[in-house]
Amino acid sequence: MDGSRPTSLVLVGDTSMGDRYLDRPDAPELAEAFHRLENDPWSFVESLAPLVDDTSLLVANLETVLAVRPADPFGGGKRYQGWDLPDRTVAILQRLGVGAVSLANNHAMDFGAAPLLGTIAHLEAAGIVPIGAGAHEAAAARPLSPAAPFGNLHIFAGYEWRRSYARKWEFYASSGAPGVNALSHGAHTSVSDTVARTRAADPGSVIIVYPHWSGPQNYQWATDKMIALNEEFLSAGADLVIGHGAHRMQEIISGPQGTTVFSLGNFVFNSPGRYAQFDAPPFSLVARLDLERQGSGLTADLRLYPIVSDNLATHFRPRPVQASEAVEVHDVLLRRSGVVRDDFALERDERGWCLTATRPISPRLGTRSR
Repeated sequence: MDGSRPTSLVLVGDTSMGDRYLDRPDAPELAEAFHRLENDPWSFVESLAPLVDDTSLLVANLETVLAVRPADPFGGGKRYQGWDLPDRTVAILQRLGVGAVSLANNHAMDFGAAPLLGTIAHLEAAGIVPIGAGAHEAAAARPLSPAAPFGNLHIFAGYEWRRSYARKWEFYASSGAPGVNALSHGAHTSVSDTVARTRAADPGSVIIVYPHWSGPQNYQWATDKMIALNEEFLSAGADLVIGHGAHRMQEIISGPQGTTVFSLGNFVFNSPGRYAQFDAPPFSLVARLDLERQGSGLTADLRLYPIVSDNLATHFRPRPVQASEAVEVHDVLLRRSGVVRDDFALERDERGWCLTATRPISPRLGTRSR
């Protein structure tokens, strides 16, 4: 990371090129998108690329398995399995500048342990750091802790505990088996415990929790369990919680302990989606956090860039919002979160429309002087 300017950390939500979703001879309405995937995969991301350029570190939630038509160990018992061609997907991630991905989600183990480990190998060979999953529990729980000019940064990834994913699909890593890192709720350890230990050992660090959660149903607002778990993360010492998992944006909460974006939603996630079915706003978010040491303190600017992520509305070309859509995003979040008017301002900068945090995002991070 360049020490001559602010460290610009960008986090995006659910990401998959959608080989499994688009390769559907029985769905002629997807034929054009699949043709583009085969011949012009960059067309799916080109409108969003300006939102994630000029970045010190770009982190995505890679919600797929990198494999070629892997065998299904569950005999069709698990719905919504996903896989993507490794070479094509890695090439797009590299071109975007992705430096790390979270695999702590409900698709990383869709085809069992061996494809998960193969996915990790593909990423590492490309110089992309996987977090949130691994060959055993310790590896899956290990945070992303890149060197940064302002000091130490730790990003923790985990997937919400679901009984069926533990018992039926064996998704979660253990001391002797591969899998994903569990957030809490039945796991032997929890991310909040690890955050607390990290805060005690490294009190001046920046700590971000990057959870995959949505409760039993996607395309909804944050659940009571998510809200309770978020309070644990902030009480343990997290500065910022930026989640994903609902395939749509969710509430923003800003308070004296820290700031939470419950769901960024999708980045480029090439499934048809179900926004209309659930009457969900067709929007997601891209988060940019600029960190810099000023004097003896550490400052941070947080901007959230809304995008239109309903593939049926954009014809699989997600894009930044236009002016009227930006106002709609602001109003929807204001009504739901109750904090946007005072704590996030609707602005437009060189990248487009954004919600800009107007107060410190945590008690340890001040606002940058401009």
